[in-house]
Amino acid sequence: MSDIETRKLDSADLDVRAQKLRMELFGLRVKGSTEALDNPARIGQIRREIARLLTEQSRRQRQGSK
Repeated sequence: MSDIETRKLDSADLDVRAQKLRMELFGLRVKGSTEALDNPARIGQIRREIARLLTEQSRRQRQGSK
């Protein structure tokens, strides 16, 4: 998901998307500790996407407080 797509989401969708990604990341970490992952680069992709979502949430909070 790009930055532009992230900005189009409303706040509730940002929360839901971040929670789903956190659960997927947890599952990959657990699976990676017990067996080889099919796509280990996916962990980094998920982390970056979560960071984008959190950055957008933070940006909205800063704009709302001004």
